[in-house]
Amino acid sequence: MSSEPETPARPSVFLSYASADRPAARTIRETLARAGLEVWLDEEELTGGDAWDAKIRQQIRTCTYFMPIISSSTETRREGYFRREWRLGVERNLDMADDVTFLVPVVIDATSERTARVPEKFLSVHWTQCPDGRENPALTAMAERLVAEFATGHQPRDPERAAREAQRTAAKPAGGAREHPFPVFPPFPEKGHRERFIYDLVVWGGRMIDVLWHRLPRWAQVLATIFLLIRFLMFVSGGTGPRPPDPDPSRNLKIIAPQDAGK
Repeated sequence: MSSEPETPARPSVFLSYASADRPAARTIRETLARAGLEVWLDEEELTGGDAWDAKIRQQIRTCTYFMPIISSSTETRREGYFRREWRLGVERNLDMADDVTFLVPVVIDATSERTARVPEKFLSVHWTQCPDGRENPALTAMAERLVAEFATGHQPRDPERAAREAQRTAAKPAGGAREHPFPVFPPFPEKGHRERFIYDLVVWGGRMIDVLWHRLPRWAQVLATIFLLIRFLMFVSGGTGPRPPDPDPSRNLKIIAPQDAGK
């Protein structure tokens, strides 16, 4: 029987990131700390070891908020300890009520939510845009909201955030269309990973076709669908059934010249 972690004196944030994004993570930590959050940032990755792994797991079990930092670096990394951290954060979130704020993703570049290689649970929460980890109004407002939520025990009403979300909803194209950015081409294979590269290339090709399809105007999609349907029906029906008779059988008769009749 598991027990809830002891409530800390002030809200804490666990920053999970790829090693290439450490400078941005440090900048984010400074912004969060100024807002009154206690931030745990791994600076001991090179030491490794069981004690280090246990310390990280303990921090994820006891932190108030889990903040994955998403970027092109996490997109290109097929493996990485940060993915284990993400999984542990998602597993802990599964035991929480639906209205509890725990996962607070931050994206530091143009990585799209639609194509990002992240756990599905990340897609169900709001992402904060924070280019290069630099402090901006969105990150500051999010940090202040987390502090206020911890102090009151519930998610406070944020008029500015509600207005921004309403503005984004109103700006969406009719029919609920979403932006479809081109997928990032998979990195060239490392030694011994040729099969994985082929798999990533096939996935990239499928995503590229999907993006190109959704970028077509609606009328072009309708015409393309009709054309493909007709071609499919012609392919299915072609070559099946009896061949129609020749309307002029006399064309198949060999004409014998008189001088050849006696041969």
